[in-house]
Amino acid sequence: MPAAMRPDRCHVVLSTTLDGERIVANVDPDFPEAFGENEMGVLLHRLTYSTDVIIMVGNRRKVLTTPERKEAMLEFIRAEDEKVRAVNAGLVKLEEFLCKPPKS
Repeated sequence: MPAAMRPDRCHVVLSTTLDGERIVANVDPDFPEAFGENEMGVLLHRLTYSTDVIIMVGNRRKVLTTPERKEAMLEFIRAEDEKVRAVNAGLVKLEEFLCKPPKS
């Protein structure tokens, strides 16, 4: 990894959604435009050719996708929002949505 892509320098930490099908770029709220700058911006743009990219800056969310995957991404977001509302309302425990370690 180039030094410029280190999280302490580019202010972005990459991960995936729990299902492993989308990339999540967690952006330092003190540097809200960092996801589009330099090598990170190029990487995230290239990733959208093969997967959806969710940009998280604090509580704000932005999605990078293609027109062909737009409807599937909207369904994913609606489902995630429903989970958040259920947890916030106390209807479900957050642990129910977290990854569980495989049983040995």
